[in-house]
Amino acid sequence: MPSAGGPVLEFFAKLGMDSKEYDQGLKNAEKNAKGFGETFKTALSTAAKVGVAAFGIASTAVVKFGKEAVSSYAEYEQLVGGVQKLYGNAGKSLSEYAQSIGKTNAEAYREWQDLENAQNTVIKNAEQAYLTSGMSMNEYMETATSFSAALIKSLGGDTQKAAEVTDIAMRAMSDNVNTFGSNAEAVSNAFMGLSRQNYMMIDNLKLGYAGTAQGMMELINDSGVLNEKLTDTKQLAEVGFDTMIMAIQKVQEQQGIAGTTAREAMFTIEGSANATKAAWQNVITTIAKGEGLGTAIDNLSKAIFGDSGGGGLLNNLIPRVQIAMEGIGDFVGKASPIIAKKIPELVRSLFPVILSSATTLLGSLAGAIPSLFEAVQGLIMNEGIGMVQRLSEGFLEGIPQFLSNALPMVLSFVEGLRENAGTLVDEGINFILNLATGLMNGLPQLIEYVPQIIENIAGIINDNAPKIFSAGWQLIVTLAQGLWNALPSVVENIGNIMSAAVAVIQAINWISLGSKIITFIGNGIQALATSIPNALKKIATEGWNAIKKIDWVSIG
Repeated sequence: MPSAGGPVLEFFAKLGMDSKEYDQGLKNAEKNAKGFGETFKTALSTAAKVGVAAFGIASTAVVKFGKEAVSSYAEYEQLVGGVQKLYGNAGKSLSEYAQSIGKTNAEAYREWQDLENAQNTVIKNAEQAYLTSGMSMNEYMETATSFSAALIKSLGGDTQKAAEVTDIAMRAMSDNVNTFGSNAEAVSNAFMGLSRQNYMMIDNLKLGYAGTAQGMMELINDSGVLNEKLTDTKQLAEVGFDTMIMAIQKVQEQQGIAGTTAREAMFTIEGSANATKAAWQNVITTIAKGEGLGTAIDNLSKAIFGDSGGGGLLNNLIPRVQIAMEGIGDFVGKASPIIAKKIPELVRSLFPVILSSATTLLGSLAGAIPSLFEAVQGLIMNEGIGMVQRLSEGFLEGIPQFLSNALPMVLSFVEGLRENAGTLVDEGINFILNLATGLMNGLPQLIEYVPQIIENIAGIINDNAPKIFSAGWQLIVTLAQGLWNALPSVVENIGNIMSAAVAVIQAINWISLGSKIITFIGNGIQALATSIPNALKKIATEGWNAIKKIDWVSIG
């Protein structure tokens, strides 16, 4: 195993002037990274301040991510050390292990190799736990080592078997939590209790067995892991922890619970989300570990995108989103008629209340206007003059700059409009033609409703004629007064107005425009010469056919 702290931590420690302490190395590394960012920021020009700010944010994010990776790896290293200690050789080389037990390398090799294999099994299972148990490597090893000592003892020191049963226990706990939505800590406590011959918490597993010795005996008998059934709870003293774990696994297999975590990790949204989270945590740990990053990224990709068998977070999530959107569309389609039916009732119920409230509000505002004017008058007297002066100065300085920026934009817009005017005109003509065609197609319905529409409009005019004429007269008087008041300004600027009119006239190419209009009129007349006779002929034919279809006898 790598030395304490690992190569990444050693690198950060060197940045910190060769400090040997872990925390001090992290603090100095962060300090150096920030110092570099500040130096870089100072060296840039004012025009690059936004870029410097982005660099500062990125630098902080990188330092934070680096700290998280180092911290996660430090935890990983401690947990691996715990696995090594529990499984016997504590990371010792063959010669170191042989010396520690007083044997030659040859004598100790098989035992040392068994311990190495057991340790590697636990670590390998931890790397796959994102799928099998919905846990990161660190979470898996932290939970597994909490009962490994009791399991190894139960198996008489068979570390390889203990590593295998440990993985069975981890899967059984995770499957139980995922199936019943149980509290993970409560399930873990149940297993920890069994490692000490404590059966009180097996009801936390929700498998239908009481938290008693009798309940544990029934669970073991129902599982069939023993060749014979227990008949007395005192016999539980002879049952090893490994047997209890296998009994729980067998019962969960019988109840269809076993394997749910692995299935959900690939084919359910929540399961694949948990697998993705655990796989990402493994990537962070592996970044500082210095090896195995490719495998960790492949596992993350599998959790997100699935594999040849399908699954993965996105494959599970996207169809659900699509179905949800379709469901929303169906809901809107089915609810719209109901909503449309209820809205008039709602309006009829609320409209009088709204009008009443609006009237009350306007009345309150009208009553408050005198006080408001007094307050505004005081404000104007105190602050108004200075504010107007500053506003005037702002206009004086700002309007030329505004115009210098805005007018080129207006010119650019007009130029672009001119470039695309032909397309706009074509589409406008198509719109008008389609509108006319639609009106002609709907003419029978239009003719059917027009008399009633006209009658109602005429009724509106008859009923409200005095109000309309009165308001119209007031509008005419107001407009006339406004025009009369503006007349001196018009007379004063008549020269500018005429100049603008002349400029418009001069800007248009009348010769070219006139020739185009004449050509257009000529083409139109030519088209009319052909289309009008055809149209008249069609009208006459269809009219004669309609006359022939009339039942003149019944009319007479």
